Amino acid sequence: MKTEQPEYQALLVPAYQDIFEHLRDELMRLDKMLEIRVYEFNIKKFSNGKRTYTSPNYISNEEVNWLMSEQPGVEKEGDETLNRLYADLQEIEDRIDSAVQQSLTSGVFLPLINLSKLFNMTWLEYQVILICLAPELRRRYDKIYAYLQDDITRKRPSLDLVLQVCCVSEADRWQARKLLNHDSSLIKFDLVQVIDDVYSPSGSSNLSLFIQINKRILDYVLDVNIVGDRIEPYVNIISVKNVKNAVQIHSRPLQDIRDILQKHADGSTDIEPTVIHLIGGHGYGKKTLILCALQQDVDALLFVDMSLLYKLDQNELRVCINSVIVESILFQIPIYFRNITNVNEDAKDKITIIFNKISQYSWVYFSDSCSDNTALTGNTFVNVRNIKLSLPTVNESKVLWDYYVTKTRTILHDASIIKTLAEKFILSPLAIKQIIYSLSSTKQVSNQELINKCKSHSSKGLVQLATMIPPGYAWVDIVLPNDTKSILKTICKQVTNKYKVFHDWGFDNKLRYGRGLSVLFCGSPGTGKTMAAQVIAAELKLDLYKIDLSNVISKYIGETEKNLDKVFTEAETSNAVLFFDECDALFGKRTEVSDAHDRYANLEVSFLLQKMEEYDGIVILATNLRGNMDDAFIRRIRFIVEFPFPDQESRKQIWCKSIPDLAPVSEDIDFDLLANRLKLSGGNIKNIVLNAAFHASDENSAIAMKHMLLSARDEFQKIGKSWNENSILN
Repeated sequence: MKTEQPEYQALLVPAYQDIFEHLRDELMRLDKMLEIRVYEFNIKKFSNGKRTYTSPNYISNEEVNWLMSEQPGVEKEGDETLNRLYADLQEIEDRIDSAVQQSLTSGVFLPLINLSKLFNMTWLEYQVILICLAPELRRRYDKIYAYLQDDITRKRPSLDLVLQVCCVSEADRWQARKLLNHDSSLIKFDLVQVIDDVYSPSGSSNLSLFIQINKRILDYVLDVNIVGDRIEPYVNIISVKNVKNAVQIHSRPLQDIRDILQKHADGSTDIEPTVIHLIGGHGYGKKTLILCALQQDVDALLFVDMSLLYKLDQNELRVCINSVIVESILFQIPIYFRNITNVNEDAKDKITIIFNKISQYSWVYFSDSCSDNTALTGNTFVNVRNIKLSLPTVNESKVLWDYYVTKTRTILHDASIIKTLAEKFILSPLAIKQIIYSLSSTKQVSNQELINKCKSHSSKGLVQLATMIPPGYAWVDIVLPNDTKSILKTICKQVTNKYKVFHDWGFDNKLRYGRGLSVLFCGSPGTGKTMAAQVIAAELKLDLYKIDLSNVISKYIGETEKNLDKVFTEAETSNAVLFFDECDALFGKRTEVSDAHDRYANLEVSFLLQKMEEYDGIVILATNLRGNMDDAFIRRIRFIVEFPFPDQESRKQIWCKSIPDLAPVSEDIDFDLLANRLKLSGGNIKNIVLNAAFHASDENSAIAMKHMLLSARDEFQKIGKSWNENSILN
C-alpha cells in the first residue's frame, strides 16, 4: 500500500459533483482495505485448519498456542485472492485520484482533500482521518473494527488496527508508529484524540490506544463551517466586507501593515513569526485599520477576546490556543488578539504561553492594547512590530464628520459647524460615529446640540479623576490689572487661531511637540486664579477640570507619575481646560539635589511638564509662590500670569461686583471705606459678602453695613488677623 501522498493521475474520470460523492468513494476504498485486512485476519485465524476462538473474559490454551505459533512477519505470496483484492484497491485509488484532480481543476471544493493540504498530511495521516471518520458516517464500521480487533467491546479504531489496515509488513508498522508522536500533524493540531482503553485496569500498550476524530474536524469534512465548540465563547469571526466602504484616516500605519504583509507574502527565507501590535485608545479605529489592510488578502479575521482567555488556567489556555490556531488554518484567516493588557504577572505568563505557541508558525498575527505592553516587547518568541495610532488631526476629523453625516443623511442647521467641531474637539473615530448615530435622521440638528453631544463624549473618563468646575464667569466679572487681562485674552486668541497657525501656516512642521498651551498662574490665595481659569473656559466654550495636585502626589516612588499619566490619558479626548491647583505640593527649588527624594521630585516635575507638552489642549498650573519653581522649568511654560494682591480701587470693584443685581442692598454700605480699610484678597471679600447676605436674610432685611462688618470680623478671625472695628470705622 501507499506510504506517502498520492500523485493524481489524469484518467478520464468526471469530477465529483459534491463532497458526498467523494466521501462515498473514499469509504469504498476503505472498505476494500478492510476487506484485505479481514481476509488476512481470517487466514491467521484458520491457519491450523480450524477457527481459533478468543474470549474477552479468559485466555484459553488454544489461543495461547495460536499466538505462539503466529509469525506476523511472514507475507502470503502467490495468494490469488489477495492479489485480486490489491488490484481492485489500486483501481479504486486511481479512479479517486483522477476524480479529485478533475474536481480541483473544475473548482469543486473537497473538504477532506483540502484538510490534507492545509495540515500537510502524509498518506498515512490521511488514512487515519478516514478510518476515524467512517464510524461517524456509517455505524457498520463499529462491528467491523471490533471484529478485526477480536473484541466486541473495541469498536473504536486503535493504533494497532490502523497499522494493520494501512501497512503491508511488520517493519512498515513499526516505522509508522511515529504517526502519534507530538510533532505529527494529527497530534500537533489536535485533529484526533488519543484515548486510553478504559476496560483495561492495568493500562494499555500504545498499540491498544483508541483514536477518535476531533468533532471540529468532523464538521469541517462534512462542510459544516462553524467555530468549534471548544473556543466558541472566546472568539468571533469578522468579515472584512464590513469595512468595504469605511473611511480610513490612518494612512501611514495602514501602509506599514501592508508592507509587513507583503514581505511575508513574498516568502523570504528570513521571515519569522510576526505580531503587528496596534497601540491606541478605545475607539481609535484599530480593528477597522486591520480589516482595511487585509481587504485584498483574506475574507475575514479571527478575533480572540483576551479578557476571557486570561480567566483560563494555563493548561486550558494551551488547549484553547491550539484550537484557535486550527480554526485559523481551517478558515485560512489571520488571528487577532484583542486587548492584550498587561494586568498582572499571571497575565504576563499567559501572554508568554500564547507567544510560545504561535512562534511555531511563520505567520503574521495581530494584537492591540491601549498602551505599551512590556510583556510583548520583552518576549523572545516572535517579532513584535508596534504601531501607534493617534487621535485624528483636524483634517481627518473633518473627513470623519463629513463621512458619517453623509452616510446617515443627517440634516445640519449649519454645515460649517463641522469645521468648528473638528477644530475644537479632539474625538476618536468611534466617538464621532456614535455622536452622529445618536442624532435624529429626520429633524434638523442645531449647532448647540452637536456641541453638547461632543462635550458629553469628551468628559466620560476624566470625571473619575478630576472635578468639573462650571465656567460661570465672564470678562466683566473678573477684576484684574489691564496687563494681566490682556495676557489672558492673548491665551484665548492663541487657542482660537491654533489651527490656522499650526496647519495652514505650517508651524506644525517646525514644532513636533509642545503644541499645547501651558500656562502658569502665580499669586496669593484668593487673587483670582481659579476665576480666571473659569473665564478662559467660558470664553472658549470648553469644559474646565480641576485637578488637586496634593491628591495626585504619592509618597511611593513612581506612583505620582502613574497618577499623572492616568489624568492626561483620559484628558486626551476630553477637549477640556486642565487646571492643576496646589502645585506648590510638587514644585520646589531643586537645583541642588541633596537626597533621593529631591531627585525623584525633579523627575515628577519633569514628567508633568512632558505630559503638558504632549497634551494638545490648555493646561493651567496654579501656584501661590513662583519662587518655588526652578528656572529650568519656567522656560518650558508658554505663558506666566501674575495675579497681584488687589489695590484699593480693585478691591472696591470686587466689593461691588460680588453683590448680585437681585440682592437688596442698603444705602449705608460704604464701599470706599471697606476697600480702603479692609486689605483683603478677592476670595476673602467674596466670603464676607456672601456671609453678610445670610445675616441680612435671617433678619429679613437688606444687606447693610453692619452685616458687612459682622462678616468681616468672622473672616479676619478665620485668617488669623486682629479685628478692631473702631479703628476701621474711624
